[in-house]
Amino acid sequence: MDEAAALLSGAWTPHVLWYLSKQPRRFGELRKDIPGISARTLSARLRELLEKGVVTCTPLATSPPSAEYALTEIGHKIVPALTALVDAALKLRLGQAPAASRRSGQ
Repeated sequence: MDEAAALLSGAWTPHVLWYLSKQPRRFGELRKDIPGISARTLSARLRELLEKGVVTCTPLATSPPSAEYALTEIGHKIVPALTALVDAALKLRLGQAPAASRRSGQ
């Protein structure tokens, strides 16, 4: 569990993974996808995810030079867990989760 938590640690990390799960993205596209994230924080998250082997970075032959970020095989294995978390959060928001008193039999 500690390794799983460490994998998702860092502010905005789940957001970065979520948006990369749809398709490879450039840095600027991720900044637009994730309102509120600073360029410095996004750079740090991408660097950490690259070091952990969760994300790849492919340089693009464009002018000016740019790169595209994508999930690795390991990164794609995280997506179902993120999807389950999002689904649970939506159910909680919509009041579809059982109340704590009903779960405990009170």
